[in-house]
Amino acid sequence: MANNKLSTQLSANSAFLSFVVLSLLLSVLVSAMFVGFTTDKNMRQYEINNAKTEAKLSASYIEQFVETRIQLLHDLAKQPMLVNGVMGSDVSAASLSDYLDDYHLVGKKHPIWLVNIASELVYNNSEAEPPDLNAPWLAQLLSENVAHVVTLNTLQAGDHFLIAVPVKYNGFTEGVMIVEFRYSLAELFQDVINSANYGVTLNGKWLDFSSLMSNTEYLSVATLALGNTGLTLNYHLNMQLIEQRVMAVIIKIASSILVSLLVAWIVLYLVGHRLLLDPYRRLAASERAIKLSEERYKVAVAGSNDGLWDWDIKAGTVYYAPRYKELLGYSSYDEAFPNTFASFENALHPEDKERFESSLKQHLENKTTYDIEYRLRTKSGEYRFYRARGTAIWDENGNATRMAGSLTDVTERIEINKALELAKHQAENANKAKSEFLASMSHEIRTPMNGVLGMLNLLQTSELSKEQLHRVNVAIGSANALLNLLNDILDFSKIDAGKLELEFIEFDLRTLLGEFAEAAAIQAHQKNLELILDITKVNAQTVMGDPNRLRQILYNLVGNAIKFTAHGEVVIKAALELTGSDKYILNCEVNDTGIGIPVQQQSKLFKTFSQVDASTTRKYGGTGLGLAIVKQLCELMGGSIEVSSLEGKGSSFKFSLVLGCGSGAKASIPSIDISKLHILIVDDNKTNLDVLRGQFEFWGARVTEALSADEAMLACKSYFETHQRCFDIAFLDMQMPNVDGAQLGKAIKQHADFHATKLVMMTSMNHQGDASYFAELGFAGYFPKPATTSDLLDALSIVVDGGDALEQATPLVTRHYIQTLQTHATNEQVKWAKNIKLLLAEDNQVNQIVAKSTLAKLGLTDVKIASNGQEVLTILNESEDCFTAILMDCQMPELDGYDATKAIRNGKAGKHNTRIPIIAMTANAMVGDREKCIAAGMDDYITKPIVEANLKTKLRAWLPEEKEPES
Repeated sequence: MANNKLSTQLSANSAFLSFVVLSLLLSVLVSAMFVGFTTDKNMRQYEINNAKTEAKLSASYIEQFVETRIQLLHDLAKQPMLVNGVMGSDVSAASLSDYLDDYHLVGKKHPIWLVNIASELVYNNSEAEPPDLNAPWLAQLLSENVAHVVTLNTLQAGDHFLIAVPVKYNGFTEGVMIVEFRYSLAELFQDVINSANYGVTLNGKWLDFSSLMSNTEYLSVATLALGNTGLTLNYHLNMQLIEQRVMAVIIKIASSILVSLLVAWIVLYLVGHRLLLDPYRRLAASERAIKLSEERYKVAVAGSNDGLWDWDIKAGTVYYAPRYKELLGYSSYDEAFPNTFASFENALHPEDKERFESSLKQHLENKTTYDIEYRLRTKSGEYRFYRARGTAIWDENGNATRMAGSLTDVTERIEINKALELAKHQAENANKAKSEFLASMSHEIRTPMNGVLGMLNLLQTSELSKEQLHRVNVAIGSANALLNLLNDILDFSKIDAGKLELEFIEFDLRTLLGEFAEAAAIQAHQKNLELILDITKVNAQTVMGDPNRLRQILYNLVGNAIKFTAHGEVVIKAALELTGSDKYILNCEVNDTGIGIPVQQQSKLFKTFSQVDASTTRKYGGTGLGLAIVKQLCELMGGSIEVSSLEGKGSSFKFSLVLGCGSGAKASIPSIDISKLHILIVDDNKTNLDVLRGQFEFWGARVTEALSADEAMLACKSYFETHQRCFDIAFLDMQMPNVDGAQLGKAIKQHADFHATKLVMMTSMNHQGDASYFAELGFAGYFPKPATTSDLLDALSIVVDGGDALEQATPLVTRHYIQTLQTHATNEQVKWAKNIKLLLAEDNQVNQIVAKSTLAKLGLTDVKIASNGQEVLTILNESEDCFTAILMDCQMPELDGYDATKAIRNGKAGKHNTRIPIIAMTANAMVGDREKCIAAGMDDYITKPIVEANLKTKLRAWLPEEKEPES
């Protein structure tokens, strides 16, 4: 029994021991699996968190690095020395070299290149090879499509940042400044690139950098946009390395389990102790790695030229990089400026404290941009200006835990800005003085020019020999050319100073276009060019706007078209489009068959003092101001202008303007007895007085003249005392010494005895916008000098009569308003007799369309077209119906208008057509042309381009009209 008991006890012990061993083994296996799983999870999470932290710090540093330099370059690009350099002004290369050769950016000299608007290198301070001047990003900058460019210079050893910013003048890009910052990305990302754990990619529109190794699997842990730099930083974690580490740990755990099976009963405690603590030791190692990474980051930023700082918000400590302390005058290890937040607070200027705290609070609580300038006291006690930028890191609860950024000394920039502000103020004063000078000189030159033109016009109407009349006409032409040049210079000055004002008065658009075309036709016909006016789509008679500026636009465009066209035609097309209830869009085209414009030169056409090339300037002349003024006028009038051209084929200029709807006034010019009027004329120029006095006395009026405002008031007083009434009307000059015309007119209107005097302003300045100003002062009329005699006579009639014509003048009587009245007077619809049939002989297809459309607007729709004189004879012989009249072009192929007319008169088109009325349409408007047409057998003639009013007058003389029924 004792043996059995012992055997049972041994069995129980064995069982117990087996149970213990099995329990131990099971515990070890479960523990090993749990610890292995936990280790895998925790190690991966810690590696990812560590990578995210480093990603944010690296992104913050690169963002601060790039944005700080972009801002510095923008500030440098505003320097007048650089602007003048790229614009090719009088700044020499030596001056640029003196300014930039030793220029230091953030404490270091870097390669700088300056490129002008033509992508030409105008300066560099380094022997390094310049970047590609044909690069797309350079074209984008010059075209103002981007504000800056960040790329890499791969031409040098290492990848260096290449930053380019535009150099602007008056808001327009004139060139580009390019700087290569000699910090390679290998240096900036040193801790990341040299680590097998991580890899980065830096991407932008013109930048693509990667430190990733091929055949390696990475996990992207962060994608961060770097502020306004246009760059994106991608941070990657080497998953293969992480998996290797995790596997190594798991293998070690498995090895421990295997060993524990053999020695568990001997070293159970030691093996278990080691097995449980080992994973946690690895976690501690990961934490130490994070701390080491932070220390490496501090070492990296310590070498930067920016004053970098890193604030641990929870711990309350601040890391100030050596450069940060140097900016304040301290050495790297100066204990006078310890790494505490209090050091910064003590250096901050008291007046900037509240603003700093508000900006910091907004950033930490609302995540707004932290970018502020403040003053800090340096070690010497001096306060200097600094710019601080930074970004915080928030935890999952939204609490800021850390914040890092940079500090830049901007004292010099602020001083430069103050100097720029002073220079701007001085430039504005100079510009104001220039405008005043030009206004004064304009008057001083226009006044004698007015006298010259006035006397020449009077001389032109006197009895002169043929040679004398020729000389007078040449003198008038030269005087008008000089006056136009003065107008261009003054207009350019006004536009440049932003002082140009526009009229908004009613005028007859069709008449304006017609009269302009008639005047331009003379110049065109001298070069044997065809000038065609197409206004069939101008359906409104009167519009509101500035007729002078519209005529100026046409004068420049049509004048250029004629100047640069040797043969062919110039076509003016105009169309009105109603928009809304009170506005029109005027779309106008000026097309020619001239020399054309090269595509590469078309963008320069509308720039001031710009010509297509030097040879054009020499051959054709011109100041290069015309098209620049045209573009500005179109934009001021709510429109635009564009050009399309083929070299050697011709050009097409299209512009649009916004016009108001006219009132449609139907008043007519009244008739008065001028001999009963007593007129006062006031002008400080004796020649002008003589011209006006001679004209008014020729019409029979009694005239009193005065050389100044004081004399004028005395004359008014004397006239009132003698006649117990005031002058009927007074013509006042605007520009007079001491008291000008506006002040004199105001004084007359405010005087109890003289206020009934009607006032008309005569000014040689022709300031746009004056019409409304003078109307507010009480003036009834306004005319620029020299005014035509017909305008003066009509103005006298309207102002003195005081009827509907004066009441409907808005804001007062002008020469354009008079034209609308003249047009209304002749704008009756003619009632033609029935069965009128016309034959139109014209070889130019555009002229055919214009003439036929004009006839249709006059109510004449039965029109047959012939392309030459031979077709005219054929149509007349073959037609069963009789034609009422023929409109015959003089210049046609095969058989011209003269020979065709002679053939018709000789019966070659049938005896019944020998006396058919023939009206010549001739492009010539010279003396003797009418006689040539009559000699060929024509009955009348009209000059081209065809104007509706003129054509109507001619047709009424030769076509029958419907008779009015007898009452």
